[in-house]
Amino acid sequence: IASIEKGKLYLMDRSVLPNYVGYEQDSDRMDALGNVFPLLFFIVAALVCLTTMTRMVEEQRTQIGVLKAVGYGTWAVAQKFLIYGCTAAIIGCVIGCIIGTTAIPWIICTCYAIMYTLPAPVLAIHWGTLIGVAIASVGCTVLAVLWAVWASVVRTPAALMRPKAPKAGKRILLERITPLWQRMSFSAKVSARNLLRYKKRFFMTIVGISGCTALLVTGFGLSDSINEIMDKQYAELNHYDVLMVLKNAKFADSEPIRQVMETHHADSVLPVHRETLDISANDKTYEADLFIPKDLDSFPQHMTLRNRKTGNMLTLDNETVILTEKAAETMGLSVGDSLKLIKDSGKTVLVKIGGIAENYVGSYVYMSPAQYEKLFQKSPNYRMLLAKLGNTADGTDFAEAMLDCEGVTTISLVEEMKQSFHNMVTSINYIIVVLIISAGLLAFVVLYNLMNINITERERELATIKVLGFYEGEVGAYVFRETLILSLLGSAAGLVLGIFLHGFVVRTAEVDMAIFGREIAPSSFVYALILTMVFSFIVCLAMLPKLRRISMVESLKSVD
Repeated sequence: IASIEKGKLYLMDRSVLPNYVGYEQDSDRMDALGNVFPLLFFIVAALVCLTTMTRMVEEQRTQIGVLKAVGYGTWAVAQKFLIYGCTAAIIGCVIGCIIGTTAIPWIICTCYAIMYTLPAPVLAIHWGTLIGVAIASVGCTVLAVLWAVWASVVRTPAALMRPKAPKAGKRILLERITPLWQRMSFSAKVSARNLLRYKKRFFMTIVGISGCTALLVTGFGLSDSINEIMDKQYAELNHYDVLMVLKNAKFADSEPIRQVMETHHADSVLPVHRETLDISANDKTYEADLFIPKDLDSFPQHMTLRNRKTGNMLTLDNETVILTEKAAETMGLSVGDSLKLIKDSGKTVLVKIGGIAENYVGSYVYMSPAQYEKLFQKSPNYRMLLAKLGNTADGTDFAEAMLDCEGVTTISLVEEMKQSFHNMVTSINYIIVVLIISAGLLAFVVLYNLMNINITERERELATIKVLGFYEGEVGAYVFRETLILSLLGSAAGLVLGIFLHGFVVRTAEVDMAIFGREIAPSSFVYALILTMVFSFIVCLAMLPKLRRISMVESLKSVD
């Protein structure tokens, strides 16, 4: 008992508990994502509302003229549409608030309960947020209604009681390319002209579909970013299989440890000094690990230091340090900047950054042994060993045998570290599912609304071509071709927009101890494009019955 070392007392609050900190960070990420996606849906909702109310006003054009003719004023007529629009907005806002404060939080909390042990969720109502959302929703609707109705109600009753003249067709740029234009079919020529004939619908489709595709690119890209961490960190950057911590550096050469390593074919072992300290620059403080390899020549066999953007290899020297990318990005540092290293003892030294290293898990400052001795006037304590096992060695057996050796306090297998990190980022998968579902709903709402309006506005035109002998499939192709072309154009814009949205979401969803990949796999762009076109095709199929129900007799009756 007398030989037992005197224990140390550590006083820690819940802010240092991994699960508590992890759940807090997950909540912060959801909060940050919640600040950007509602804006996208508000824009689309405003466009849908504007298009719908414009169509409603056009349908009741004659009624507006009659009301004005019998003495109703401009404001009295406009009130009818304002009341209708506000009523729909209020009902939708109430339903949305109920779902947003009950169902969605419950689903999110249930998903996170898979990772964390949580009590039953307490669904709180934030009246300030709800009131703000209600004001924004109703205000958006009112502005859309005023924009749609004002151009009509200010006109004379005589003009309103006559049907609005259809938009005149115009020559398009494609017609000037004579060899191409002459080889196009009649349907293709009509579709090409109609694309820009209805400019409001054109731009709304482009905006809605580009938002849909951008969400899909973001979702698939986020999955790529997470998977990229595993492949690059534990295959391309870290080459060791086991990390061991010793009571003292003298145990590294002990006979029991050497025998276990020989038995399990640990053919390459590197002693390193590792300690946690604070780094400071630009009025920001960040926690990182100081990492010092004993043998600089064998260091590349266990770890690769390279710049992510250029791919250039980095080497340690006796004048500068190498900082990992996450810490450099957080603190706004680049090569050549100065960095303060603050140890637990309070000693502070100033170093110069010689390179920014690619790293995805953790934040490190790499330093040579000679520089450490010069700065801190003492030798590094190589209490950690990095080992590479033979291809036939079993990591679990090696860990159990090593823990039986005197002097070994902790041993970590890379495979277990990979699994632990994988469990930590699993919550991001729920964000991906939400993005894909939201993208599908967005595409369906936008396309269904626009196509419904398109068919209603062109009933006489579609009835005419039916009378002229077009079959149902030809009539469908006549209308749907325009939608699919606009969807393809919107998807192309969304692929570009998705790159920027993905960059924002990746930086927002990152945890403090990791940096996600910044690249999107080419297959993700392909999947996003295919899914968007599938959504468009489903909407086209849903609208086929409406085309079949067009009555040629009723649609072609004289409006006089």
